[in-house]
Amino acid sequence: MKKHIPNILTCINLLAGFMGIVLLMNAPQEYSLAFFCLAISAICDFLDGFAARALKVHSIIGKDLDSLADLVSFGVLPAIVVFQILYYSIYESRIGANNPIISTILCGSIAGTIVVFSALRLAKFNNDTRQQYDFIGLPTPANAIFWIGVTAWLPSSSYCEGACCGSANYGLVATIIGLVVVFNYLLVSEISILSMKMQNYTWKNNIAKYIFLIITVFLGIFLQEKALSPVIITLIIVSIGNKIIDFKKNK
Repeated sequence: MKKHIPNILTCINLLAGFMGIVLLMNAPQEYSLAFFCLAISAICDFLDGFAARALKVHSIIGKDLDSLADLVSFGVLPAIVVFQILYYSIYESRIGANNPIISTILCGSIAGTIVVFSALRLAKFNNDTRQQYDFIGLPTPANAIFWIGVTAWLPSSSYCEGACCGSANYGLVATIIGLVVVFNYLLVSEISILSMKMQNYTWKNNIAKYIFLIITVFLGIFLQEKALSPVIITLIIVSIGNKIIDFKKNK
């Protein structure tokens, strides 16, 4: 029975991701529901690997199943979030209302690149032996957390603005597209990103990780529900800073 525990957790991850997608499709812009599902997926994604190592029940099927579940939960789900942000930012404008199919295709194509780059990231991760203690490129769960966190920063009037003044919120649209480009690049980049795996718990050997955790606590206290995206940005900055310091030390 114990050999099935990691796969059961992976399946819960997949189911939660699917439910997040369904909830967003039936209740557009209800991002709190998507966050709840994403949180379940992220917890199960952590636990399935932990359980596999603790129970020593690694399997090829489990590895492939994990990637498929992650693609849905951390690739498709954030893509749906981005699609809705873009779509509802322009749809109620005169341009969007007069061209709903074109708006759907354009927004879907932009958001769909998140799925594509997430798939590339997962395929790369499965075949990269360098990622035992740190990640090479931004992990898909971190990318998904960033995008669900973006919704907490959206202005409350962003979706009715088009209806009120007859124009799309192009500033928001341009910002989201720019972020999509940047974070898609980070997914498949060679940038080393910290993971919370530690060979030991000494301050000396884990300074960057402890600094990140301390900053995360402060962000959570001061920003509360708005902390998710800044936490991921902090992770990226601390990771890059840590590698620059290591490079100078070894030079």
